[in-house]
Amino acid sequence: IYSPYTNDLGSGNDPEYNGSIKMKDDATYTNGETINGTKPYIYYSCRYTVGSNSDFVITYSLDNYITIQGTVNGNYVNESGYLLDGVEVTGLNLSACYDDSGIKYDQINYNATVSYNGVQIDNENLRELLVDENGNENRKGEEYQYIKINGTKYYWDQSNNTVFYMLSDKRMYNAPSTMTVSECINAIQNNNSAKQYYINAYVFTNWLRHYMVLDELKSNSSEIYVEGAEIYSIFAKDASINIEEENSRFNEQRLAVIRNSIETNLSIAIANYNGYSSSTNEFVMPVLKEDEWTKILNNISVISFLQGLPIGGKVYNGYAIVTNNKNQEVVAEDSIYIVTDDNYYHKITDSDLLTSASSFSGVFNVDLERKTVSNTERNEDGTLKTEGERYFYYPQEKNACYYCIVNQERVADIGTEDNPKTLYEYIKNCGNNNLKKAYYTALGRERASMYKMENQI
Repeated sequence: IYSPYTNDLGSGNDPEYNGSIKMKDDATYTNGETINGTKPYIYYSCRYTVGSNSDFVITYSLDNYITIQGTVNGNYVNESGYLLDGVEVTGLNLSACYDDSGIKYDQINYNATVSYNGVQIDNENLRELLVDENGNENRKGEEYQYIKINGTKYYWDQSNNTVFYMLSDKRMYNAPSTMTVSECINAIQNNNSAKQYYINAYVFTNWLRHYMVLDELKSNSSEIYVEGAEIYSIFAKDASINIEEENSRFNEQRLAVIRNSIETNLSIAIANYNGYSSSTNEFVMPVLKEDEWTKILNNISVISFLQGLPIGGKVYNGYAIVTNNKNQEVVAEDSIYIVTDDNYYHKITDSDLLTSASSFSGVFNVDLERKTVSNTERNEDGTLKTEGERYFYYPQEKNACYYCIVNQERVADIGTEDNPKTLYEYIKNCGNNNLKKAYYTALGRERASMYKMENQI
């Protein structure tokens, strides 16, 4: 939230100090000055208390990833992970992952057989097209096998058996800090990121429900619970609805926490603005429409408010919402496109996929965007040494389907009043296992490889 605030440096009597902060001769701000600045990051967190031995905070996100911190049943926990139902794992010994208190102490075996909603998930190999610093003149490069680890793609250069990643349009020949080059090459050749996602989610969901006995955590244990509202079990297993689906009780609680956080902090900021403004207009938090909240709660968004602007015979009060559904920070369910054997990419809800194609692969929509590489040289201090050229390329050279990407005339109408299915329901019941496998694998792979501050359980 970008808004004005009063700069407070505390109190102090020493003349060399302005408040309790020692002042420099070239100090930018003074004590008590009004400054426009950005409010520190606010997590989508909610505190829960159950009895005398459970007091913890759950931090939610724009998908089914959560972090639990605090005391649960007398045990201190600080764990993060994705919540998923519909996962079946054969060959995984859950009792080997935890001690009697439910705390993780061993590594998870990724050699198990994994299926999600009845579709088996296997290892996969990934390749992308890159160009070198000279653009290869014809601007056509070589396809490199790669793996994405914590948000960074590491490519295997087979010609000299090295590993590199791209930084500021240049190749940096290094492996992840936690791996040797040979270990990274082995991970690239046997990419099991998708399996990791489903196994980690399976273990985390079981841990949360059974070892931590949070299966019956009620909504009225939440600090945002409003007296008289419906009481429901947040994480309870439902035979008809998977926990990750948008109509689940978990998702209802997630959206309530995010909305409460946004509304509360925006209302305070806008109300406080009245004290800083010289305008006679009273600034208030506008009432956003439900379809606008849907955009905000499921996408990275920017909301801009403009109030009190005189326009002729009246005063303008309005707001604008800009959402971003192509970014590296969030892998939403509709961020995965399906590539068919004719090299076209489609939305998963393209009805033609069920009748006219047999071979599928899943791709993250961001990977279809144009990239650049440059041969500009810089000195060690970052100053320009030699001005070079920029070359453009597409890591995934695919063509957009005109009927579902451009004009969207061939997209299944789901999530409407007439057809209230969720995207998960649509895919689960589409009847094409090859299509489901491509989608589930890509979604799991991309979510497992995202950058996260907290390690998954």
